[in-house]
Amino acid sequence: MSEDILSEKGVAEILITLLENPGINQTQLEEKSGLSNWKVLKLVPRLKDNGLISERRGEYNRKLLTLTERGEEVARALKKAKDALKG
Repeated sequence: MSEDILSEKGVAEILITLLENPGINQTQLEEKSGLSNWKVLKLVPRLKDNGLISERRGEYNRKLLTLTERGEEVARALKKAKDALKG
């Protein structure tokens, strides 16, 4: 996994959103994460290439996104750090 991807703006939001909402589609990911369509379209393929998220086909052949085992580990660590910063 490329460490550079974890420092990119929007990655933490995507991973934490998928941790809290597994099996959502890309439109739902945009809505729940608050990220733009452009940002999600840019990051999702890179996160898949780095083995952090996977895609499966759901009802009506829609692409649904979930975390891989490694992605879940990273997302939990990011969420823990984010929560710690909140106080």
